[in-house]
Amino acid sequence: MAYIGHDNTDATDRRQSVCPSVDAVVEWWEQSGSKQCFTANHGTPVKIEAIIPARSGTDRQLGPFAKVRAINVGWTGYVAACLLQPSIPVGTVIPMERDWSDGLTLAPRQGAAKAIDLPTDVKVKVLGYYPQFRGRTLFVKVLDGAYRNRRGWMVIEDVAAPPPPFEDDLCDS
Repeated sequence: MAYIGHDNTDATDRRQSVCPSVDAVVEWWEQSGSKQCFTANHGTPVKIEAIIPARSGTDRQLGPFAKVRAINVGWTGYVAACLLQPSIPVGTVIPMERDWSDGLTLAPRQGAAKAIDLPTDVKVKVLGYYPQFRGRTLFVKVLDGAYRNRRGWMVIEDVAAPPPPFEDDLCDS
């Protein structure tokens, strides 16, 4: 299982385009939209039914594609696979790293305006993951450093990850 991510740089528009075919996803990318596609809400749970490799040209910029079926909603479609959010089980230990533009923070509440600034990197244990929320979607317990054992909310995009095995413009932006 995975969750619909978002393909818009506007932080208030947390939706992802879902298209009836890989060709329609490519059209959506090349033309900044496609009449064939619709938008699904961020955090919608989906089953990945297939991964379709990129062919050439624009496909390579998007990376692989995923055929997904919404769980409990009733639609099927294609998306840029790199935009899907993973399912993160409770108990998973993950490294978090400071982003270039934003600090690594831990908030006492999901929607809190104020948060504690954390060191450059820190390991956390996932206590809950809520991809349908905006902003801080991970409820965690800090495992190391000065804030060891402190609980709070963090941003999923701060998860440290190796670079993907493919080049893509969409997911690097």
